[in-house]
Amino acid sequence: MAEEESEDQLGGIGESINQNQLENSKEETAIFDEENKRKKNKHKHRVAIISLYFILGIGITVIFIRVFHIIAPDNWMWLDDLKLQAIDKLLFSGTLGTILGKYGKNLFD
Repeated sequence: MAEEESEDQLGGIGESINQNQLENSKEETAIFDEENKRKKNKHKHRVAIISLYFILGIGITVIFIRVFHIIAPDNWMWLDDLKLQAIDKLLFSGTLGTILGKYGKNLFD
């Protein structure tokens, strides 16, 4: 009985395929591939946008903290001079701009 089922399943091998069916199959495959690629690109785009907003939020927070330490009285400050210098290096060395530039460039590629 198992041999009969396998022969029925393999019976279509070697038969010619209608040209119209072949073209339809190729069109369906192309449509599926295009839709799948579009979904992947949309996902990558969303991840890139979320990453940019996250980095922007961190950058704004760091700038706010630095400005607060410039304006606030001494008894309100919680960072020591070494940590403030590290923040200054981060902000003014161009590291933050480079990171945002790389992510922004990848977003539009």
